Amino acid sequence: MQELQRQGERNNCLNCGASIEPSDSFCANCGQKVDDNRLALKDVLNEFFENYLSLDSRFGRSVYPFLFKPGYLAAEFMKGKRTNFANPFRLYILCSIFFFFGVNSTIQRTSSDKPILDIKTTALEDIEGVSSETMEVLQSKFDERTKQYFNKNEDLSFQEAYSKMEPIHKKQLLIALERNTLEDLGILGDTVLLDRNYTLSPEEEASANISIFEIESYKDSIHLSDQTVYKRVVGDAELPFYQEIFYKRLIRIKRANEALLRKFIIGNLSIAMFVLIPLIALVLKLFYLRRKLYFVAHLIHTLYLQAFFFLLFGILLGLTSNFPTLKTYGPLLTFAFISYFLIYFYRSLLKVYQQSRLRTFIKSLLLLFSYFVLSIFVVLAEVLVSFLLF
Repeated sequence: MQELQRQGERNNCLNCGASIEPSDSFCANCGQKVDDNRLALKDVLNEFFENYLSLDSRFGRSVYPFLFKPGYLAAEFMKGKRTNFANPFRLYILCSIFFFFGVNSTIQRTSSDKPILDIKTTALEDIEGVSSETMEVLQSKFDERTKQYFNKNEDLSFQEAYSKMEPIHKKQLLIALERNTLEDLGILGDTVLLDRNYTLSPEEEASANISIFEIESYKDSIHLSDQTVYKRVVGDAELPFYQEIFYKRLIRIKRANEALLRKFIIGNLSIAMFVLIPLIALVLKLFYLRRKLYFVAHLIHTLYLQAFFFLLFGILLGLTSNFPTLKTYGPLLTFAFISYFLIYFYRSLLKVYQQSRLRTFIKSLLLLFSYFVLSIFVVLAEVLVSFLLF
């Protein structure tokens, strides 16, 4: 960018065009600072930090009380001193970004090869007369119910055990296997079953329950659409609306890119944590009804507490994930950080609400339990919604 040159003394504001008196340092109309329009890099950075992160002198004055004087910032805010310290919402956002960056980095380092939703299948025992190559195919293609069926009939040959299967189960088995495997097993001729529609008896209907383990055999079949896999897994079964949604989303998740799914869930988790804040503030309001404070006061206090939680455990994640030598002390560090947060939480309640130590201690335990329960509920709801929307 070409450097802007000074154009002499200004009589009008560059931003809004209003007249400027010679003694004015700021525009009386819009508030923009009057200068010679020569911008240095430090000016641009200062503007960014002040406007978006509030990393100005107010932020500097907020660091020490935020870290080491629990409840002080919230108490000062409630007294009306709202310009001396960093905005609580901006402080929360900054700490939230730091925390979820650490969460994302830690998950990528420790779980890059671990599936998000791992469906464990039963191992298929050797079947007499079946080649090792076909056994490998059956091991990957059979659902858990079929494996259990053949394991229970291990004394029979494949053909004998197959002949005793219900037609609906034979049909699902034929759908899952390729032509060469069917030829090797001697049941290729039974593919005529695929063209038949069965009216099942109540006994057959009860035994034809779809197994989620069948989805496992299609997770790497990228040439098939999710709808095709759904048809192969479900077959002709008429499912209730909620089961249909469950199977379709499960197929989608099992066949999805795990890195993208993790990123999607973590992204929504930050939103869920923001939703958690007013819930915690409402609990604080209920616990301190006699204090007659506005809901916003409890909301601001919750913002500071949640921001401190994010900062503290963001540091913990950064230490344990980036410094291998500290991993051996992971449990000890976790205990230390949790202990400090518990003390911080208790002292913050003591400072803000000015009640006795015993009463504050009891309320802090109940509030922490409420915080834990609400957090679990919100996280589970977020993961469920993420699975439904992904």
